[in-house]
Amino acid sequence: MSLDHEGCSTPDALPNSEESKGQATRVVTICVKGKHFYPASQAKDRLALLQRLMEALAQRTSWRDIDVILLPGGFLRRKKPLCGQSPEERLAIIRKSKIGKSLKPISRFIQKVHPGVTLVCGIDTPYRTKRIGGDQLVAAWRDGEVTAVARKAFPAPGDTDGTIPVYAVGPDDVDDPQRLITLRNGKRALLLGCYDAFGVRAVEGLRYYRRSNIRLVFDDKGRALPAKCPTRDEHMRRWLEFIKLHPPDLALAAIHSFKKPGRDCYWQRHGIAGASSALNGAAVLGAAHFSQALPEHINASPL
Repeated sequence: MSLDHEGCSTPDALPNSEESKGQATRVVTICVKGKHFYPASQAKDRLALLQRLMEALAQRTSWRDIDVILLPGGFLRRKKPLCGQSPEERLAIIRKSKIGKSLKPISRFIQKVHPGVTLVCGIDTPYRTKRIGGDQLVAAWRDGEVTAVARKAFPAPGDTDGTIPVYAVGPDDVDDPQRLITLRNGKRALLLGCYDAFGVRAVEGLRYYRRSNIRLVFDDKGRALPAKCPTRDEHMRRWLEFIKLHPPDLALAAIHSFKKPGRDCYWQRHGIAGASSALNGAAVLGAAHFSQALPEHINASPL
């Protein structure tokens, strides 16, 4: 499996954090040639790839003071879904899981080279049933410890149109405090599970996210029920209130996949640029799989 990785800096002064004003936030985004959907039994190959990536990154001595390393959506896979679990339960489960324990030494390894760096990785799970989809998670590690696990709260059209088991959202997915992490330099980063970036656009107006994509919601007992208009409205209200009360300095999107460079133009314009505009120009950065070919240079598919 071939790989590519590129580094980029967000603006020296991001608008929402006065204490850290003037400090650059350095983010390394890693794009992978391959597919995000693969058997969970092959996750060990991804762990080996991740270790190789960290070793290669450690050798780039000119890249100093990295704050975040961002991996694509679905870079790792669990064997069991977590649907219907509370945010606190998800965090505890991932910490005790094989993935959580396997990333502990990898996170600590890169920590020695870049003290305080946060490793952000997308994790997917299998479908819950033939009718209900699984999880799309974004997890963060620092110094070997899992510090946050956020679950995608805004389904894409293909997640809920019936072509695959329907992705259900949880009532606490939008305003889970774990969705906002504090980086080494004090900046606040918003974790986005793939299409969550399009959910961010709703800050500019509800018309920018199609609420009909939300077709199933979990109740407080973990049952997936049909979403009705009042439930969708409450979902959006909680999301907008969360962003208003906790404006991020930047956002990190773990995107699943594109076929090849050039097929990501819609995402570039409407997902990433649209989310950045909704956040008053805050940097929005993504990492993704490319199934056919990787970008050949840093200006192609920069995400």
